[in-house]
Order: sequence, then C-alpha cells, then structure tokens
Amino acid sequence: MIKSFILPWLLLLASIGSRHAPDQVAIPKGKPVMVDGRFSAGEWTDAKMLKVQEDITLYLKQSADYVYIGVQAPVQNYRSGWMELYLADGPESIVNLHASRKLGERKLMNGEWGPWKEWWTNQGKWHANYYRPDDMQEDGRWKVVQLQDEGWEYQIRRSAFGKGPWKIMLDVSLMAEEVQTIKYPSNAEDTNPENWLLLKI
Repeated sequence: MIKSFILPWLLLLASIGSRHAPDQVAIPKGKPVMVDGRFSAGEWTDAKMLKVQEDITLYLKQSADYVYIGVQAPVQNYRSGWMELYLADGPESIVNLHASRKLGERKLMNGEWGPWKEWWTNQGKWHANYYRPDDMQEDGRWKVVQLQDEGWEYQIRRSAFGKGPWKIMLDVSLMAEEVQTIKYPSNAEDTNPENWLLLKI
C-alpha cells in the first residue's frame, strides 16, 4: 500500500527534475553564412534547428574556425529590436554579446556584469548584424521605420572562447508600443549558466 503511494510521487519528482536539466546539442558542420540578418534561402539548411517559440527559430552550426548562431524572428513586425547572446565557456568565463544599433561585449565578474568594452572593438573575436539606422527624416522630423532584417546572425571565432563545450542563453527584445522579451531557455538566468543550452562543439 505504501509502495503504491510513494512510487507515483517519485516518478513525478523525477520528471519535474528532468525538465530543468540543461539541453545538450551537438553542433553540425556547415557552410559559412553571410552575417547580414537576411537568412537567405538555403543558408541555414545544414544547421541544427530549434524552436524558441512558434515564430522564433534558433539555428546552430560550425566550421573549422567559427561557430554560427542564427536567431530568426519576426522583427519586421516591430519598430525596433535587440539581441543579447550570453556565452559561457567555463564557470569563470561568461560574456554577453550584444547586438542592437551597435555591437558590444561585457563580462561577468564576481556575479556582477562589468562595464561594456568600447563599442565595436571585439578584436575580431565575433561579429553580428546590427540594426542599421533606417530612420528617415520627414518634414523636419525623424520618422521611425520598421526593421529590415529577419533576425540576428552571429559568427563567433572558436579560438576566442575556448574549445568547448559552450553554454548559451538568448534574450531577444522586440519593441512595438511596449517591449516584448523572449528568453531561451525560459528557466535560465543571465548570471548563472546552470540551465543554459549546452553546445557540443
């Protein structure tokens, strides 16, 4: 009687615990991409594809020198948007690679995010497309136009962040009248890589 009562609870607890285990993804070899945010036809067909949510897709692949990460999102439906890619190649090496109207990088130090490095100067370690100022002046006023890209594409030099495995977390912000933020994995925290996505590279 006691065993029949306890067993279902043990199974339930095991299933709850397993949901919080970090996912592991083996990154396939693939061709380089043009880092322009356009997601051209066939450009990501050799990549691992994961659904962040119904209208946002994550693509992952690698070459001999680079890891490519693509986040395709309906940015054209929004006034603005930006992307935070968090990357950990070890417990003491966690960085935030930011792409909006400019590119920036900062490092986690003693549990706190350090200052942004000088914008644009990532020393060739990584590159991403950024929101080019498509604002237009009309009758003496600035008119905000929609984003022209289809998301964000990152090219990250393998040698700049260790041999792997890497862990990543995404934080996508899309702005209409208000900002909508999508985090992946949804149970992850930006200062703790425990529940981030594990990339086998």
